[in-house]
Amino acid sequence: MFKRQLQLGSIGSDVTALQQFLNSHGFLVAKAGAGSPGRETTLYGALTAAAVTRFQEANVGVILTPNGLKKGTGIFGPASRQLVNQLSVSR
Repeated sequence: MFKRQLQLGSIGSDVTALQQFLNSHGFLVAKAGAGSPGRETTLYGALTAAAVTRFQEANVGVILTPNGLKKGTGIFGPASRQLVNQLSVSR
């Protein structure tokens, strides 16, 4: 379960878990190297933010629209966390 907001510069095992989630759900952090499947990192950098943005925009009706947003922010905030936590539990 993800509990804290993650954004550029965040560091921790939860960042690794987020990258693993994104990579396994079709929102690759990177195709090769750091952040790629099996090479996830603890740093929330630009590639992670870009993958989160793609995830947010793919789930516009659940994450963006209810919060008055038209584009993904790349910040792993409350709405994104809630959806990821729900998807993780339902697996």
